[in-house]
Amino acid sequence: MALIGGISAEFIAGTGGKASGIAYILLMAGYNLETDKLFAALFIITTLGILIYSLFHFISYLLLRNWHDSYAH
Repeated sequence: MALIGGISAEFIAGTGGKASGIAYILLMAGYNLETDKLFAALFIITTLGILIYSLFHFISYLLLRNWHDSYAH
């Protein structure tokens, strides 16, 4: 959810005058009809979301597997 929130905030607040950020790439690719850049940015966002989720799931498994019943497989 933090990834979605960060990208949404960048959409709303802008990039502070700098031409950088994944939301900037999404907006410019959409305005210029560059579908290859648009899908590449969406793929990067999706991959980052999966990686962040997997990392935190693995960390919670390592920390909670002996403590919480939901990890007793």
